[in-house]
Amino acid sequence: MLGFEIGSLKLRLSFSFFAAVALAASFGGEYARTVLVCVLSALVHECGHMTAMLCFSLPPDFIYFYAGGIMLPADRLDCGRPAACVILLSGSLVNFICAGLCFLFAGAGDFVFANIALGLFNLLPFSGSDGCRLISELSKREPPAAVKLSAALLPASLCCVGAYYGYLPFFLAATTCYIIISGFSGE
Repeated sequence: MLGFEIGSLKLRLSFSFFAAVALAASFGGEYARTVLVCVLSALVHECGHMTAMLCFSLPPDFIYFYAGGIMLPADRLDCGRPAACVILLSGSLVNFICAGLCFLFAGAGDFVFANIALGLFNLLPFSGSDGCRLISELSKREPPAAVKLSAALLPASLCCVGAYYGYLPFFLAATTCYIIISGFSGE
């Protein structure tokens, strides 16, 4: 893992992030562009969280780049329930705003779709997601495994529809498996 600071902001870059980007680049063309769009959408999402955190005087400890994307670890949202809820919702909200503005000015495209998908995905209540943490913040307890596993219904349905039409995106299938496994493992 590489770590460095830009001003007071600490960045941590996992080698898996570089491996994922290099793998995508090796495929070239449309696949590489799609991965770049997803990484940019994740950056937009985390900027939403970071902006809300800074508004509540809670600067992030660090930003973590890994094979799954970009993450702002915020296990300690010691700011009260309303502020924590705003911070947890702000990533998806910024994704939706960005998608709406891009749609208005540039029409539908991969960046619009990626922002909508990422915003919705992060609101699903599986372990570690903004949605799960939001439910925990509102109810002051971890959601039951059944609620977490119900988060797999949407991507699992999309996998079934894709398979029926002869197209099953690998990342969608991997995401569905991750949600199911995290629901059983309780992580």
